[in-house]
Amino acid sequence: NGECVFSRICGFGCTATSWGQFSRVYAKNSINIKNQVNDSSFTQTSKETSSQYSIFDLVYGKILCPSVNITNNECYRYTAIYCNPASSDTCYISYSSIVNNTANGGYNCIWFEKSDASYFINTCNILNNKQTTSSYGTIYAYANLHIKDSCILGNNEGYTVFYEDSSSKQITISNCTIDNGRSYGSVTITKTIESSFINALSHIATQS
Repeated sequence: NGECVFSRICGFGCTATSWGQFSRVYAKNSINIKNQVNDSSFTQTSKETSSQYSIFDLVYGKILCPSVNITNNECYRYTAIYCNPASSDTCYISYSSIVNNTANGGYNCIWFEKSDASYFINTCNILNNKQTTSSYGTIYAYANLHIKDSCILGNNEGYTVFYEDSSSKQITISNCTIDNGRSYGSVTITKTIESSFINALSHIATQS
């Protein structure tokens, strides 16, 4: 029935036996309730069971993740973030690095669930994330998703990267550098950067 904000947190080697290897947060199911992770780093989670899902499982509220580093983690599914905001609310991931994460049971890295919410990825590095099956791509959405000014390279080699699962919604990609445009569903690339770049992002240092 409340809200939650994590700020300047370092998580190293966190594990749980089910959802949310660092945290599983159910906020109040209402718009404008805070459900946020700010200026934090999470690394070196390792898979121990087939029921380990996501570093963050964030449910309901306005989900904001500015300047978050999720790197070198291994889970069974949804390796980095599973987002399910309140109806008609927003999930916004910005200035974040999601790098070298592995889903060894399949089912991707970033999952956006609620069909009537709005999702945004802005100025992020999404690099070298892997999964062991082709299921649902690196970035999955069942809603409208806008991705801009981001570097999306080395992900899910040979498989789909962008997966839009709703026939009435679409993923829109603008001003990004990508090396694998494989997609499923309605995915529109309005502009790409011809030369590869990686955003110069700095993050709080884990374990220091």
